[in-house]
Amino acid sequence: MPIPVNQQPVVQPKRLLLRDVAREKIRDAILDGTLKAGELLNDDELQRWLGVSRTPIREALNELARVGLIEMEPNRYTRVALRASDEEALASLNTLGVLYSGVTDIAVARMSKTQAADVAKDFDTAAQELKGEDSEPFRLALVAAFDRLGEFSENPALVKLLKETVDGLAYRVKVAHLLDVVDRAELKAAIKDFAAALRKRDRDGTRAAADIIFQMPTVV
Repeated sequence: MPIPVNQQPVVQPKRLLLRDVAREKIRDAILDGTLKAGELLNDDELQRWLGVSRTPIREALNELARVGLIEMEPNRYTRVALRASDEEALASLNTLGVLYSGVTDIAVARMSKTQAADVAKDFDTAAQELKGEDSEPFRLALVAAFDRLGEFSENPALVKLLKETVDGLAYRVKVAHLLDVVDRAELKAAIKDFAAALRKRDRDGTRAAADIIFQMPTVV
């Protein structure tokens, strides 16, 4: 396992456990591609990188395994989850659509027009990032926009569910692959339509746009 270049011991923030901090650093390294799909993870190397003991690292890895970012076989390997098949990626994309559409429905009912217009700007930003070969800015912008909607849902159970499931689902989707098979112009138009419907607090409009964004099955 190549150790990331910026080796810095984990500093435990107030009220956060070392396990949680280690989990976030490993999670970020997986999602930004520093740790590659299928890459073996060695406890000793993780300890040197993060500057913490084995116990919080194993606890962090166990939590990441539960959300689908890590694969573990006792006495065999601990590795970054392998890339999903096309079928698994589409199923994960559809599941994200179900979750995010539900979040949007609840948030729209509770947001003011001003708040809705403000969050809509985040979706405008995501649409603008849909350019060039680097899909990472687009992915980050879109996830951040939906995360904000989650906050406006004012539903702790739903926010907790998103936190526990979205990372694993998004990892399987791999936006770079998605952009290879989805019409970028159509995707960009759908995101703009979503933003426009959000400004109007139009639930039917946001659902219709989300169906396109997340490639939801259509009735035939």
